[in-house]
Amino acid sequence: MMTIPVYIPKGIERCYPVHVTESGYDLRDFPFKWFSVTIINDDKDNTVYALFNDQPRANPMQIRAGEVRSKNMNAPLIWRVYLYADTGKTADVRVETLR
Repeated sequence: MMTIPVYIPKGIERCYPVHVTESGYDLRDFPFKWFSVTIINDDKDNTVYALFNDQPRANPMQIRAGEVRSKNMNAPLIWRVYLYADTGKTADVRVETLR
């Protein structure tokens, strides 16, 4: 008989205010992994791009100014969020995590 693992979050939420530049910002909470990540782009003009874990830079999640985007894995699988802005641009975002 096959069993399916059930993952239950601990309910620990954190909010990280981040100033994102073109050189990027690497967010980790080692040794913990997150179930879900929500990125709120508080900037009025600039877009931010997000990569998760070892995702290639060719296919980032795009978060436009004023937009909210989430990634939910339903298991503790997200260990890294890398954020960056377009060349010459900056943006202020909030990253909310759940573990």
